[in-house]
Amino acid sequence: MIKLKDMKEDILEILPFTELLNASEKSMLMENAFETSYPAGKFLVESGSLCQNVYVVLEGLIRIYKLSEEGREITYYRVGSGETCLFTMGCILQHQPFDAAAETEQPSRLLAIPSYVFEALMDGNPKFRNYIIRRLLETITDLMMLTEEVTFHSMNRRLAAFLLKESQLQKKHRLTITHEAISQELGTAREVVSRMLKEFEKKDLLALSRGKILIKDAESLESLIE
Repeated sequence: MIKLKDMKEDILEILPFTELLNASEKSMLMENAFETSYPAGKFLVESGSLCQNVYVVLEGLIRIYKLSEEGREITYYRVGSGETCLFTMGCILQHQPFDAAAETEQPSRLLAIPSYVFEALMDGNPKFRNYIIRRLLETITDLMMLTEEVTFHSMNRRLAAFLLKESQLQKKHRLTITHEAISQELGTAREVVSRMLKEFEKKDLLALSRGKILIKDAESLESLIE
C-alpha cells in the first residue's frame, strides 16, 4: 500500500475532481488516500459487502456487474483509466451494502479514497458534492438505457451491437471471446448466445471457431441494429 503523499504529485492531475479541492482538502486526500494494484480477476467489492473505499482507476479496467441466484450475469458498466467507480460512491453515501460486484478485468492500478475522506469532501465542499451528484445522475441514465435495452430490444439486435462494439474495442474483426463471456455481458444463457451465433454463421455474417469469432459481414450486422 502506497500513500498518495509518497507518490508523484502528477497523480493528482489524473483525478477528475482535483481542481474542485482547496489546499487543505488536497492535503487531506494526500495524507489518507493510497495506491494499490490488483491482477485481473480480483474482486474489489463483492455483492452484499460494505464499501470501505471509493476507487479511481489510474490504469486498467474494472467491471461492475450483477450475479443472479441462477448464476447468470449482466454487466452494468466498466470503469476505465481516469474514471471513478460510481457504485462504490453510492454504497458509501447510502451506508448500504454493495448491490453488485466490482472486479478487475485487467491488471489495474487504483487510487483508494477511504470512505471517511470521501464523506468529508461531500459534506464540506459544495462544488465537489455537485460534481458527484452529476456523475451519479449520469450513471443512473446509463442504467436506465441498459434496462430499456434488456427489456425492449431483441436478442439478435443486442448480440449484433455487442459484436460490433467489441470489434471496435479490440480493433480487429477476429474477436477472442467465448460464448460464456458474451452471455455474461448480455445477461442471458450461454445456450441462447450459441444458438444465435450459429444462426449468424448460417447467414454468413461471421465464422465461429474455438474461443474466436470472425466478423465477415459487419454491414449486415449493422443493419440488424437499425
